[in-house]
Amino acid sequence: MGFVDCDTHVRETDASWAYLTEGQRSYRPATLRVMDQRAGIELSTGGSDRPLEFWVAQDLRTGRNDRSYPYDDAEEYYATFPAGSVILQDRDARVGWMDKAGVDVHVMYSTFWVGVEVDNPSAEVALAQS
Repeated sequence: MGFVDCDTHVRETDASWAYLTEGQRSYRPATLRVMDQRAGIELSTGGSDRPLEFWVAQDLRTGRNDRSYPYDDAEEYYATFPAGSVILQDRDARVGWMDKAGVDVHVMYSTFWVGVEVDNPSAEVALAQS
């Protein structure tokens, strides 16, 4: 018998919002790229050359984790988490990782919702369903 991982996350990508209906598309989170206004250069994540990016929904901002990971060591990160497994682009890679780790069940949480509390019930339902 394996383990139940009750705190695993899915990192949203642009594809996560592809399931919004035509009437819900106005709720789609936008991407905000943070710039260092003092020097006119982009702030980067953890020493990498990628800019900090955030999802913005109803004036609420949360990290856009699909683009800011891995922080430092991409080789070690992808040796642990195969490409596509964390964003559920490659379900077989995710299940393979679970098997390797001895995990039978994942209770998955949307990383987006960790940092965003949408006030509009219609927007919340649309984004959660998508």
